[in-house]
Amino acid sequence: MKARFWRKFAPKQRRNWRDTTGGRALDRTRARVCVENVGVNFPHAKAQLDGWRESPGHQRNLLEPKIVRMGIAKSEGFVTFFACS
Repeated sequence: MKARFWRKFAPKQRRNWRDTTGGRALDRTRARVCVENVGVNFPHAKAQLDGWRESPGHQRNLLEPKIVRMGIAKSEGFVTFFACS
């Protein structure tokens, strides 16, 4: 799934997480820790969350104790959870 995600978004320059001013969004967070989970084609939000909880790496991201800000978005079938300290 990760390869499919990057094949779709990397050619559009979305991989650098540019913000509306053209800067790198991650640089502007001043965060020491950021995590990300990506999922695709789950039938509903609970199924998506359950899928992440069943994956050790995704669960670790969801439970990262340093996280204080988070966001979740859906685009073209992909759901992304992004959170930072």
